[in-house]
Parts: sequence; C-alpha cells; structure tokens
Amino acid sequence: MPTINKDDILYDWLVAGFAAAYPTTFEFLLMVEGQAAVAPISDIRAVRPYVNGDAIKQYDFMLQLAFRVSDDVDSNKNTDNMFAARKWQAWIDEQQQLGNYPDFGEKCSQYKLENLSNMPTMAGRQEDGMAKYQFPARLTYLEVR
Repeated sequence: MPTINKDDILYDWLVAGFAAAYPTTFEFLLMVEGQAAVAPISDIRAVRPYVNGDAIKQYDFMLQLAFRVSDDVDSNKNTDNMFAARKWQAWIDEQQQLGNYPDFGEKCSQYKLENLSNMPTMAGRQEDGMAKYQFPARLTYLEVR
C-alpha cells in the first residue's frame, strides 16, 4: 500500500519547475490554449525487485499540452506549437543533467529521468482548432523497504 501520493509530488514538481520557466497552466487538460497536464501512463512498477524487498521502480507519465492550430499554410503557428512542446522535452533532459527530480521521500533515491520519444506528437485535434500535443517520459528510482 502506498504511503505517499507520488502523483501529487510529480505534479507539484512539474508546476514548480517547468511552469516557473515557461508560463503554463497545469490542470486537467481542458483544451485551452497553453494549458498543460500530466497523466500517468501505467501504475508504478518494480522492474528489478530484490530479495530484501527493495526495488528499482519506473513511473511512466505523459506530458500533454493544448494549442490552437492553424490551417493557414503561411502561418508559423503549428511549428511554434511544436517548438513549445519540444521545450518541455528539453526541460526534462535538463532536469536529468542537473540531478533535479521530484522527491518521493527518504526511501527513494538513485533517480533517472528520461524522455521516451524523440519528439512530441499531435494526439488529436478538435473541430474548434484546438489540438493536444504530448510525449511520454519516465522516472526510474530505487525504493528501499
């Protein structure tokens, strides 16, 4: 049974870090221009359990952004959207280089943060011109018993 809410910790870390660097509103993704959301992809899983109860665990999550797209071929709006989404991926890479991770408590250490794709994808477009861009990321860490 989990003793701390790792979803809340990850969310707060993203808001404090990324949203501070790039003005973004983190919420449930309501398809509002510039809004962002984080969604777990799967349950946190032990990828390398040890006999003593310790385990290397992975937390996979999806970072999502909403942007208005353009049908105008002379507009830079769509490439600007992709550039903004790529800033997220660059920020994730930067946090790994800096050793800046969400703090899952004293029982967790040896973090590694990585992007799971080399570019964001457009995950859908609505009739009103709003589109969702997203990319997956992974946080791997050691959790001791």
